[in-house]
Amino acid sequence: MSIMDPAATRSEASLSNRLALLIVGSQKAGTTGLVSLMACHPAVATSAYSETVWLSDSGERGRPPEWAAWKYFGDAEDHEIWLGKDIELFRHAEGLEKGSRISDDLVAVTVIRNPIARARSAYWYNRMRGEEQSTTLEQAIESARARGRDQVDELEGSRRHGYLFNGHYRDHIDLVDQYFGEHRHCVIVAEDLFEDWAAATSDLFAQLDLSVEDFSSEDIASRHVNAGGRARFPLLAKAMRLQPLVPQWVKAPLRRVIGPARIARTTRWFDKANRKSFKPPPLEDETRRWMSAYFKGVNGDLTDRVRSEQAWVRGDY
Repeated sequence: MSIMDPAATRSEASLSNRLALLIVGSQKAGTTGLVSLMACHPAVATSAYSETVWLSDSGERGRPPEWAAWKYFGDAEDHEIWLGKDIELFRHAEGLEKGSRISDDLVAVTVIRNPIARARSAYWYNRMRGEEQSTTLEQAIESARARGRDQVDELEGSRRHGYLFNGHYRDHIDLVDQYFGEHRHCVIVAEDLFEDWAAATSDLFAQLDLSVEDFSSEDIASRHVNAGGRARFPLLAKAMRLQPLVPQWVKAPLRRVIGPARIARTTRWFDKANRKSFKPPPLEDETRRWMSAYFKGVNGDLTDRVRSEQAWVRGDY
């Protein structure tokens, strides 16, 4: 039984002629904020699901592009520009190579953030979602290192747990440049994005032929940022994370009857309703010192590829 909606084959819209932007990481670096910002433009449609995992998920990689267009952008045929996001594409050679072949006009976007702040944010976000059992970030990093979970081949399908891995910006930028070329790869610094979004995205807008004046200031003021928090009901959070384990013979008919967009909206509603505000404790000074040395060693000075005045981009943590 085919899981592809028959309507997908009749649509003139396709990934090759509509997918113009693909955000490829890093997790908890401001990618959701960028998606929400871009969604304020009338020509841009974002994916029905928060993550467009067709290129990274082992269960979806073999699906045809028409199926991916139906699942992720089935309600977006009236929009000229489709935007996808998949944090699992961070340092994912196979997925990036396949993505680069979708269209010669497809632009990859990497959002980076101070990797120490990013790791801390990712840890508490995973705790909120019921995906992290370690009681401290230090313990989580040590546990991951002991299991080899800071290596590329050990993080298939679970890059969100790579607290050090997702801060290896130099390796990722070089890899994306390899497949997309620098001319089709925009790197945006999260701190710059939230200080002055128009300036931070000027190069990206130019590539897409978009104008700042076309964005709704009212929508921008209320745009969603994927903040952390704490689960009101931890068991519900854990149950929601079991969705990937549901077999396709169950998912497929539900998608056809209910529709991917409606399923995605319902999931987001439950996720938001189960979240409460929480201010995590600060990092220990010793942890901050060794993480500063670590990320300075793996990233060095990024100003040869990244345009930003942030001190950490220069390697000053």
